[in-house]
Amino acid sequence: MNAIISGSGERHRHYTAGIFVGLLALAFGLFSPVLTNIMLATPGAFIAALAGLAMLRVLQAAFSISFGGKFALGALVTFLVTVADVPILGVGAPFWGLVIGFLASRLLERGDWRAPPA
Repeated sequence: MNAIISGSGERHRHYTAGIFVGLLALAFGLFSPVLTNIMLATPGAFIAALAGLAMLRVLQAAFSISFGGKFALGALVTFLVTVADVPILGVGAPFWGLVIGFLASRLLERGDWRAPPA
């Protein structure tokens, strides 16, 4: 924090900024137990919804890249089977997601499997 304060702004205000940052840190430390209790009292679904909203743009970009070109259906099937998280024959969902996604892509996206003309 000292590097940020001393690296910018007017030189004669650095002392004031240091005191202000110290007071903010003290206030944060005093109120942190209250804020922690409030966050622990919130329902898990609310926290999950906030996390989902925070990740919305990242997921949107990832889905656009993953499902925008060739083999889009195979990628989508792989994702859905893996997210379902249902083990089959004692083997986890990520393995079955790859297997079922590959089969779906091989059967339904035959044009994507053809080699491009040379």
